[in-house]
Amino acid sequence: LIPALLSGKADILAADMTPTLKRALKISFADPWIEVQPCIFTTTGASFKTLEDVNKPEVTVGVLLGSTGETIAKQYLPNAKIKSYKGGGRMVVQALVAGHVDAGVNDDLAVLTVLPDFPPNSIRLLDKRLGNGKDPLSFAVTHDSVNLLQWINLYFRTVRSNGKYDANIAYWLEGVEWKKDH
Repeated sequence: LIPALLSGKADILAADMTPTLKRALKISFADPWIEVQPCIFTTTGASFKTLEDVNKPEVTVGVLLGSTGETIAKQYLPNAKIKSYKGGGRMVVQALVAGHVDAGVNDDLAVLTVLPDFPPNSIRLLDKRLGNGKDPLSFAVTHDSVNLLQWINLYFRTVRSNGKYDANIAYWLEGVEWKKDH
């Protein structure tokens, strides 16, 4: 995603991107629009209950290539086999359902928002979240796009103060009503 922004193929990254100091050397991040927490997820029938159950050499864990989930999985699951996928959060859930991996690591919101697209009760999140608390997600622009960066920050301040932010989160991320409408 960052190369597309830097090459001019995109003006803004409106993806689930965690702002990091390393990434901020290349791009500018808007104020976070939401916070998420990395989690381990697996099929409902899998016997995994704890982090230790997943952190074994015979367990294959799917992650998104270049994501915070990939970094977290390598840190918390050093004994497991990590398999990285290109694409969006749905890719790892699809790999899990297809039996290509035994578990996945991604942010909890990304997993929860795609679950309605899969058979009911087929995926479950392990109780323990990973990391050191919640991770912010931010939009990003090039360093020279100061006006766009200010506009993004103003937009989120505005929709938070007028109630539209909460309504959009409820509609698009926490519910499934949008599927009937679109």
